[in-house]
Amino acid sequence: MPAGKRFFPRVEQARWLLWLPAAVLIAFVLSLGGMFYVVFFDWQDERRDSLIQDILWLEQSMRSQLTEQQDWAVRTASEVGEGTLDEDRFQAASELILRENPEILSVELLNAQGQVEARAPSQFQAEHRRQPLASFEERDAFDVARRQGQPAFSNVYYSLDKQARVDLEAPVYRDHRFAGSVRLSYSLPGMLHHEVPWWIGQKYQIAIVDLGGKVIAAKFTVGERPGSLWHEIDFTPPGNGLRLRATAYHLGMGLAFPLLAGLMGLLLLLLGVSLWKIRQHIRRRHKVESMLREEMALRAAMEDSMKNGLIVMDPRGTIVRVNRAFCEMTGRTAEALTGQTPPYTFWPTEHLDELHGFVSATLAGDMPPHGFELPFLRADGESFWVRLYATPLINHLNQQTGWLASMYNITELKKKREAIAQAHQRFRTVLNGLDAAVCVSRCEDRQLLFSNRAFEENMVRASEDAPFCVVLPWPDDEGIGPLADVVDCDLQFNGSTRWYQLHRRRIEWVDGEPAWLGIYADITEARAFAERERLQAEKLQTTARLMTMGELASSLAHELNQPLAAIASYAAGCLNRIEQTPALPAVQLAAPLDKIARQARRAGEIIHGIRAFVKKREPKLARLAVSELLEHTLTLAGPMLSQHRVAFHIECDDGLTLDADRVLLEQVLLNLVNNAVEAMRDGKVARPTLTLTAHRQGERMRLSVSDNGPGLNPAVAEQLFTPFFTTKQEGMGIGLNICRSIIEYHRGEFGHAPKSEGGCVFWLELPLN
Repeated sequence: MPAGKRFFPRVEQARWLLWLPAAVLIAFVLSLGGMFYVVFFDWQDERRDSLIQDILWLEQSMRSQLTEQQDWAVRTASEVGEGTLDEDRFQAASELILRENPEILSVELLNAQGQVEARAPSQFQAEHRRQPLASFEERDAFDVARRQGQPAFSNVYYSLDKQARVDLEAPVYRDHRFAGSVRLSYSLPGMLHHEVPWWIGQKYQIAIVDLGGKVIAAKFTVGERPGSLWHEIDFTPPGNGLRLRATAYHLGMGLAFPLLAGLMGLLLLLLGVSLWKIRQHIRRRHKVESMLREEMALRAAMEDSMKNGLIVMDPRGTIVRVNRAFCEMTGRTAEALTGQTPPYTFWPTEHLDELHGFVSATLAGDMPPHGFELPFLRADGESFWVRLYATPLINHLNQQTGWLASMYNITELKKKREAIAQAHQRFRTVLNGLDAAVCVSRCEDRQLLFSNRAFEENMVRASEDAPFCVVLPWPDDEGIGPLADVVDCDLQFNGSTRWYQLHRRRIEWVDGEPAWLGIYADITEARAFAERERLQAEKLQTTARLMTMGELASSLAHELNQPLAAIASYAAGCLNRIEQTPALPAVQLAAPLDKIARQARRAGEIIHGIRAFVKKREPKLARLAVSELLEHTLTLAGPMLSQHRVAFHIECDDGLTLDADRVLLEQVLLNLVNNAVEAMRDGKVARPTLTLTAHRQGERMRLSVSDNGPGLNPAVAEQLFTPFFTTKQEGMGIGLNICRSIIEYHRGEFGHAPKSEGGCVFWLELPLN
């Protein structure tokens, strides 16, 4: 090892000498390349700035020229509209502007229908008169100028000679009415040919392109080829979506680059030859050094590069060698550990017997398959646990020369295992303390994987000796239907009177296998309590109906007294007539007897309605007409309305029907009518009026009972639906609460609101379907 330590500096010195010329060469090349990079891109930036300035100047020049021509077209259109410019003068003015602006192909005067009236430069022929506009772009620009009342450019289109063109339309107005337009037709190639100066054309290829980059027209120098440097700006007008593009012609760098590349190549060649000579000089020494370096690297990889601690012991247990990981693990140096015999300095004194047993078992070759868990001691007195595996060392003669022990620190793993065990124990303690039964079963065959105490004590067994089984709803089991990831249902086990609420969820078990988590809550008492509440609510509804009929009893007696008195009067009259005239014809008795029958039917209907209203029965939903419901309710409340001289009105949409329990809704309406009559009576309203309305609102019906009484006090309105809260001396405070329960049973809403003109409105909304 000392020789090896002296050898490494020589190797590093040789490597430094080997790579020094290469480093100098790389630095030189990078410096030269950096200089070339800076110069080249500075030159590129200057070219780009010049390109942008030139194309901006060109665009402004062309735009100024177009603006002057547009102003000429507007003036000409104005003179045509005022009648100061006849056809001959228009022809002369057009010929003049065509000579001054060769990019303009033609100037035309169009009438209001878009037909040509006059044209320059060619002699206008009679057969060409009144010809309409040919292309869509021409018509579109004409229509835009007519709608906007100002000059408009057309989109690019191509004439018969495949030349790209755009038109300028200046509207003509006579007496404030559109009378046509003055049209200037431009050739885009001609525009570039006549408007681009020669000094720009020598430097750049100028083109007009659309938004997609397609070249519409271009001007370029023959023999030159465009480079990669270009710039675009908007060129609108003329034409919508046109852009002006300038592309710089490719310029070479002359002889600078070849000379620079040749100089760099020569320098590289000279430095490469020098490097090769130096490499030949040290190659022989480097070969020997490489062999030694590989051997030492192999040993270092086997020992110091491992995260596990390594100990090499001879057959008597003396430590021969340790690696760096074991030194760091114990906090001791390799020199301090080498040569130690049992007991070692890293053995805790309280575990000496256990550790001696480990050494004896190792030397005897009795090694468990999972190794040993042993406590060790660091130099600072801190203890830690390791898992150790021992393997015999066999030399080339197949003889055992000692033992190689490999170990890794399991202190944190041991703490985590203990923490997991404690957490598991806490988890089981919490689950066992729950009243709800909890279990986990495998999805495949419903085999029980976990259960808490409540599940084991309360769930059903097939027999006393049979294992527990999980009763989960499968398809066609308990009427649940197809399996879902989450199921909430109530179920009852076979042979048991108890009811359970099941919440079942698909989970992933600790081994990754899908499983069902089932939570069973005993709801037998809750179901019984709910049933008692339901029966109590039915009794309260029946009681409320009886109370309502009690309040209406005197009025109903008066109402029944009228048909009964009429029956008695008509019957007495018939008897008197028969006694006076024994041979009285039957025709004279038909009318009184018919009245007797009608009055009897009326009394029977009143009594039948009262019996149906107060009869105790289960709620039954049936299809009923809303208009009949309102009329029957007012029939029952008629005596009370007559007694207090309340005028009533019914407003109902035609054809309103819904599924409801007639008696329950009549109970709600009678309660609301009774409350409204009493409110108007107590408020001493001069002309009490009651209005029942029923209107359709989409898929729902809104039914309201409104009065013109004193309305509700805000303090009373806040507690109106509080059970047993009442403002009446004889009231129980449950009427409105029962009404709201009935409406909620019908999947509806119930509320109240004040009327703007005085009084109160109680409303309810019910679904029509």
